[in-house]
Amino acid sequence: MAEPPSPRTYFNNDGPCGSKSSKSVPQTNFDPHYNFAREIKWKIIHVPSLVAIMAGWPRPDNLQHLGRLRSAINVLVELYVRDPDKCEKTKNYDLASYDTMIFPQTDDYDILYTASLLTLWLCLWEDYIDGNEDLVNDYEGAGALRARGLVHVRYCLGLGEVEQVVFPNPMGPMVVFEEFGKGAVARLSKREADQSRRLGGFIPIPEDYMEGRIVLTAVFPVFHTLNLFLDAPLPSWIMESPLMADVWKDVSFLVAAATDIMSLKKEPHRDCTMNIVPLLQRSGIGWDDIIPRLVDDMTICRKRIDDTADRFLQLAADDELTRRRLQKYIEGIKSICLGSIANLYHTKRYGLDLSGREDETCNIPL
Repeated sequence: MAEPPSPRTYFNNDGPCGSKSSKSVPQTNFDPHYNFAREIKWKIIHVPSLVAIMAGWPRPDNLQHLGRLRSAINVLVELYVRDPDKCEKTKNYDLASYDTMIFPQTDDYDILYTASLLTLWLCLWEDYIDGNEDLVNDYEGAGALRARGLVHVRYCLGLGEVEQVVFPNPMGPMVVFEEFGKGAVARLSKREADQSRRLGGFIPIPEDYMEGRIVLTAVFPVFHTLNLFLDAPLPSWIMESPLMADVWKDVSFLVAAATDIMSLKKEPHRDCTMNIVPLLQRSGIGWDDIIPRLVDDMTICRKRIDDTADRFLQLAADDELTRRRLQKYIEGIKSICLGSIANLYHTKRYGLDLSGREDETCNIPL
């Protein structure tokens, strides 16, 4: 019998990177995000290769599908993103390249395309609110839209007797979701809480922030696509196992931490400090110590994923067919993690240009 997994703890098992604090940062009469953003603006972060942390994990190569998939994704973007500037910006994200980096290697283009529809929906939905000046600071308006989105998600997934919600053009993200529909309910609900905190000037402690941040990573719902790449779905005793939940959560932590590090450049310019790096500094960690401490914790997390996966495979040792499917599924989870972090060096989404430098240390000026 495999040993039970250890509790999911982060920041070196000692609170937020060594801090014993369990209280939120006291509020003041001024906007804490604005003032703290000014404190970190123009600083520099020194980032070692985050990809190297996952050395030895599978890296799929679906480049044979890239041209076809890019054309198909761009057609959908042009169809559903009506604003010309936003349309071009979304196409420049090159989601097709991201999809070929994260999903398991396959000769079946249709499976890859179907899985890619989810990442497209996640991107379009994210930008629809975050890129809308009327909604980004309108908690009630954004909340109403999310509520309608949740109803429509449940309708698309066939979850109970829910009536279809008709979204007016150009509400393209929901139209795209009609073509797929997996893993979005928790993400939408968490987004509402996140916006409420931000608009209220609330600054959480790092541990509380990461608990919520893990749910908001795009990889969390994308995990659900992996059964598409198997010859048969995994049984429920595997999918609903605490071990699977542990692997999902730890992989999501790796991607969340890496994304916060690599996207930090845009935060001070938006007067936003909802990011693990400034939150750790606010908790008392020295600026030059933050990235090394995060990298250490990511390294610990990676080892824990490997150990948990080994224990998981031991549970399926008596059923060779299930064990092989589980092995492929776990490799898929790892490829989603590694591909997502490698993509941070290639995407234009965060204003960086680090292509070809994913194995190097880079300096990012804020």
